[in-house]
Amino acid sequence: MDYFVSFTENDKSVILHQTPDKAEAVGFAIERQADYKAQGKHGMLTVYTLSTERGKPMQKCFEFLEV
Repeated sequence: MDYFVSFTENDKSVILHQTPDKAEAVGFAIERQADYKAQGKHGMLTVYTLSTERGKPMQKCFEFLEV
């Protein structure tokens, strides 16, 4: 299972990082949070996995970080 880190600003979302290690994904998100705050960006960083429940793909979110 892979963990993804994405940044969402307004209605635009970009995947920044993909890794099989949850701790690495959370650490990457925390580092990006500090960088983005220093740059004056506003949005949300999300750590999640992709899964299928009842035949429909969905994101299972583990961590949200406000920027």
